[in-house]
Amino acid sequence: MSPEEIAAYIGAAAWLPQIISWVYKALSKPSLKLISSPTLELGYTPYGPIINLTSSISAERRDALIDKIELHLVHDKGEKRVLTWSTLNEKLQELRNYKGETVEATKNQPAIALKVPTITLVEKLIGFQDLEFQSNFKMHLSKLEELQRFLKKENPDTKSKLIASKEFNDLNNYFKNQMYWKEGGYQLSAVIREVRLKNPYIERFRFTLSKSDVERLHENCSKFEKDMKLNSSAPAEDSEVLKWNWVYPQIEPVE
Repeated sequence: MSPEEIAAYIGAAAWLPQIISWVYKALSKPSLKLISSPTLELGYTPYGPIINLTSSISAERRDALIDKIELHLVHDKGEKRVLTWSTLNEKLQELRNYKGETVEATKNQPAIALKVPTITLVEKLIGFQDLEFQSNFKMHLSKLEELQRFLKKENPDTKSKLIASKEFNDLNNYFKNQMYWKEGGYQLSAVIREVRLKNPYIERFRFTLSKSDVERLHENCSKFEKDMKLNSSAPAEDSEVLKWNWVYPQIEPVE
């Protein structure tokens, strides 16, 4: 074997580890891990049942691209619910205003996809909502708005007729009847779907709602009805006048 051939073999061998690394990364699939904060934020508003989960997500072996996260909830008495991610909120930095008060600079965006690199943790406040509730709620709301437009053609003052209408009562009753948070324990499965993984990654937790938690959330039904009667329309989620009750149960992982 000539010196030139030996040098060629040595050169090829030097590239072998790098080639193996490229092949490994190309063929490997990401491994995910979700860690939750000690508490979650749980509510009930015109957006329906809501869970806001502060979490850290990591990826090993290769970067992960998450295109959906669902929360599958099972109450101790067997009732099942599914909430789907809708918003991603990230704290960018903390600032102080001229009064010395701490102000958080945040970034909020619709939950469409989430890139998780291997080199760092991704920390997000993820908002989960009940899409079935929202679809039905919008249907009832659109009927009320359609009636309002019809009545305004005859008389700009439609408030009394709207409040007495079937459409108004249907919307109010739907909101009241769909407050399905109950006292007791919940098993929560965070189902994370990654574009390269055939099966979803699942992380399991547990939390408990007390009697007082549920009573606080039921108060939102009365607030909703009161505001509807004042304004003849569904109150906004971020209304400055109407403040919704929230509860903050502790959440713990289940092995």
